[in-house]
Amino acid sequence: MNEIIHQLLGENFKLQYEEDSKLGGPTFSINVIQGGANTNVVPDRCSANIDIRTVPSQDHNQIIGQIEGVIENVKQQYPDLKSEIRILNDQSSMTTSDDDPFVKTVQVAVGSMGGSTKLGGITGYTDSSQFVQADKDFPVVVLGPGVTAQAHQPDEHVDIDKYLECIEIYKAIAKNYLG
Repeated sequence: MNEIIHQLLGENFKLQYEEDSKLGGPTFSINVIQGGANTNVVPDRCSANIDIRTVPSQDHNQIIGQIEGVIENVKQQYPDLKSEIRILNDQSSMTTSDDDPFVKTVQVAVGSMGGSTKLGGITGYTDSSQFVQADKDFPVVVLGPGVTAQAHQPDEHVDIDKYLECIEIYKAIAKNYLG
């Protein structure tokens, strides 16, 4: 597993993609590694969980093929290596058109509260990936009071004033969108 990880993080392993105007490029991180039962026992297995946040230009099967290629390369060094790739969560990246009526409704509500109406994208995982499975054209806007760069950090927090302001924005969105 050490050699597989080394090759995945090495300069020869490159994800193929075209930069997305909102999302930029993909993210790739090895977040969980498990193996062994005790310090004095040579492990008989090891697993690693890889988190890849793709952009629209990427083909998930191609990425899996690239990882399989790395494993096959490592098997040349370690012929007894047994491996298995399991997909734990396969969600495509998604976007909502800037011209979608729901996006415009959100921009009006945010603007009326003095907020920025600039559109962008995030590479984080949201519930929106579940909504679009049911309806590919479901309009989604990720909007909240927090600072994205602060998410999942030790000092993550939301200012109470921003939280209360966001509630008012949500109310304005619902009122305007639902009539």
